[in-house]
Amino acid sequence: MQIPTHVRFVFTALVLGLVALGSACGSTASSTGVEKREKTGHPLRVRYIAYASGQRLELVNDSHSDRTETYSSTKKLEEAFVKVATDEVLDETLVQFKSLGYFDHAAPGSAPTGTQAGISQAFEVEQGGRTTSWALQKTAGPEEAQRFGQCFKLFYTVYNNTFGLQSVERAPDWQNENASLKKKRNP
Repeated sequence: MQIPTHVRFVFTALVLGLVALGSACGSTASSTGVEKREKTGHPLRVRYIAYASGQRLELVNDSHSDRTETYSSTKKLEEAFVKVATDEVLDETLVQFKSLGYFDHAAPGSAPTGTQAGISQAFEVEQGGRTTSWALQKTAGPEEAQRFGQCFKLFYTVYNNTFGLQSVERAPDWQNENASLKKKRNP
């Protein structure tokens, strides 16, 4: 059985096209997973604290902390809350924080380290050698609470979409944690 000439031509053209496409795509840095991250040289850190639960989440940029050093050291599970984002992502997060009113409500200095009467949550931003914080009072008005909530949604989205591979001393016990949460919900 002989293959018609036009079929051979189409097949050859298709194979050559796929080879050319594969070699073009294979030569880019992003396809290999190796990308050069641009550092601005402006270290940034954003921390969120929920005082009732003790939850702490922190984002730093590449100019603040070396990603390899941060993720290579083993930490206690409760201390493994820092993720390293690109400078570009954290810069844009602060631009959005500004538009949502963070800097209108923030005061100079760090957020309280422990539970304080009347404060439910706080943000802390460190940039340019200065630290500011916005501690949300339980008595905050609806407009301030809404602005804080918008900042939280933005921060939480960025945090959850920032890849992190922190080495921890022990793995979480998800089954027991889920069981205890179910007991709290259904007494």
